[in-house]
Amino acid sequence: MMRGAWATMRIPESFNIETDFAIKEKYKKASSFVKCDLCRMVVGRTVDTLGEAYQEDDIYDYVDKICDVEDLYDSHEMREAPEHHGSRWMIAKPADGAPKRSDLEVRWQSHAMKELCDNVIRPLDDEIKDTFMLMKRRRTKKSKGKDNVAETSRGATIQTACSKMRLCTGDAAKHAGEL
Repeated sequence: MMRGAWATMRIPESFNIETDFAIKEKYKKASSFVKCDLCRMVVGRTVDTLGEAYQEDDIYDYVDKICDVEDLYDSHEMREAPEHHGSRWMIAKPADGAPKRSDLEVRWQSHAMKELCDNVIRPLDDEIKDTFMLMKRRRTKKSKGKDNVAETSRGATIQTACSKMRLCTGDAAKHAGEL
């Protein structure tokens, strides 16, 4: 028996029920299909921002604001996925030559991604922090010449964090593209 649930809802400054409701609902429904892609996008941005020379405090400072990176969401789109993707929807950078998204589309896609991040990434941010510290220890071992040290690349960091959060498992991990 479920006794309660936590969720974060974001409401934009202006909301017109007549023009915004249908598109808001479209991307709200799609958000349940893009958890792995969102994780890969957000953790990938974290890897790119922090690089390899970070301290534990740097991770904590960045991860505290992980869901508030507006330009990250605006530069990606939610779109229906091809059949081989393994999911009905996906997050990707807009394709070259693709029709330009309307401001309303960008706004509600970004809104859906931020809200999903608040609800599925932020509560599990310790897994991201743990993964970054694990990768740092692995790099230290590698630099000391120890053999049999697991990979510490960008892709390995993303996959480890998203798997620990149980957002990318099985087919979702196989079909997820680079974000």
